[in-house]
Amino acid sequence: MAEIRSHFALADSVSAALQTPAIDRRWLRGFRYNSTSMPTPARIVVILDLLRNYLAGALSDRALSLDTPNQDGRVNSQENERQISHALRLFTHSNEWFRLEGLSIEVADPRFWHDFCVRGPGDLFIPVNVKVSTFLSADNLSSKEGLFFSLTGVDPRSVRINSWEQFCDQLAANLGRNRDADYYFLAVSKVDAGDVFWTALKCLQRLRPNGSNPPYQCKWSENRERVERPFDEAASFVLAALRESFVLGANPLLSFDRHLRRYAP
Repeated sequence: MAEIRSHFALADSVSAALQTPAIDRRWLRGFRYNSTSMPTPARIVVILDLLRNYLAGALSDRALSLDTPNQDGRVNSQENERQISHALRLFTHSNEWFRLEGLSIEVADPRFWHDFCVRGPGDLFIPVNVKVSTFLSADNLSSKEGLFFSLTGVDPRSVRINSWEQFCDQLAANLGRNRDADYYFLAVSKVDAGDVFWTALKCLQRLRPNGSNPPYQCKWSENRERVERPFDEAASFVLAALRESFVLGANPLLSFDRHLRRYAP
């Protein structure tokens, strides 16, 4: 009963938010709230839908434009990801619904394991990695820390996971400690202004193994629709792809030993 009451309270909060003048209704296009059968915690869905809709509206209306001053597209993407993070922080800071709900955005330092996080009452913590992409090719998902958090809910800074040996040991020890935890992505097209969606590591449709830079690669055009899985199934999906990355990474050594080992005693 307590869970049902909390869902009604959340629905009431959302209804109030939709009537709040501080939220431009153009930024609520596509907003959906359904708490009846949603493995991803409903409150997180509400928050990320609002952020996504604001960002999509701001980009399509040219209220926010992504800078591209560098000839290196990767550098531009990194700068755009920080630009987006700061824009969302300012939006939530000035938005009445976010203030009433006690929510705030913290922008992380460069090269941190997430670009920004949403914090709120009840130890709410939503780590988000912004991905600015053409959506035409696979992008690296190289955050070992994000993977660890998604399967444990444990702050990766509180454990030692620098090496893959340490990572695997700590992941086995903490797997499933918080089954609701996940590592979220806000995917933003650099080609089509306003094409924005969010997803999460355990909800991806397809992960591509990456032997040269594990854990993974991801082609965002293949992952627009979220797949909700029970925790055990989600963990199996994520870990199977990780193992495949490790297999690919070992293949060059196997080839070397098969053909050249006798020349390198």
